[in-house]
Amino acid sequence: MICSKALPFKRCWLTRSEADNQRIELAVRKLGISTQRQTFLSLPVLHITSTGALPPPEAPEMVIFFSRWAVDQLTPELITRWQKKHMRFIAVGKSTAAAAARHFGQIETPETPSSEGLIQHLKKNPPIKSDRVLLVQGEGGRTLVYDYLVAGEWSVSCWRCYRRTPIQWTETNLQQVVCFSPQLVVSASVEQWHAARPALEYFYHKTGNKPLILVVSKRIAEEVTQAGWPVAIAQDAMPETVARAIKNLLDKERHE
Repeated sequence: MICSKALPFKRCWLTRSEADNQRIELAVRKLGISTQRQTFLSLPVLHITSTGALPPPEAPEMVIFFSRWAVDQLTPELITRWQKKHMRFIAVGKSTAAAAARHFGQIETPETPSSEGLIQHLKKNPPIKSDRVLLVQGEGGRTLVYDYLVAGEWSVSCWRCYRRTPIQWTETNLQQVVCFSPQLVVSASVEQWHAARPALEYFYHKTGNKPLILVVSKRIAEEVTQAGWPVAIAQDAMPETVARAIKNLLDKERHE
């Protein structure tokens, strides 16, 4: 259910990375939505940094990327080495697949962009038992896929090559959120939602308003709903898809 105080969605806070936020705003403008109809606050809530961890020395036969940030950690040398081998690549989500495809061509993607969806994909298209499987993800990521592969007696290792550090909220950036007075908030992961929530709770305490949270999966939506916030779901995390979801919300509000 959409809280009436969240309408009309004109002021949108983008909590993703600066690059993602720029792509979303560009995609919104390409859909013909002017700054009069939609204004944005680009305030990322997670800082992505390398852990410095090295991948296994031997190239695997299968690589699974859990996010675009995982793909971003690949060095030119590693990309070249993997390109020379006949390897199988899987990416969770269209955005991750698009990033990986720039280096490795054809990328498999599970129908549902989640660990659960990935497991279903692996059940239908399992690795060869002798293949080495490498999971490329961030620190603190879910272990569901790793546990599934270990239970199935596949040779699996995990390269946790980046970490997500939540923003440290200060009076200055809290006031930035309050002054902007968002009516719509875009969040692409559970971690982004958790990182943005202190500022949203502060905003609610100051104004009594709860913006609509636009997320990219049912899993995130469940967390948002359980916390008592109104939610809408975009089909996936691609900037163009998120932009279309924003346009649909604007069009819906205009015709109500």
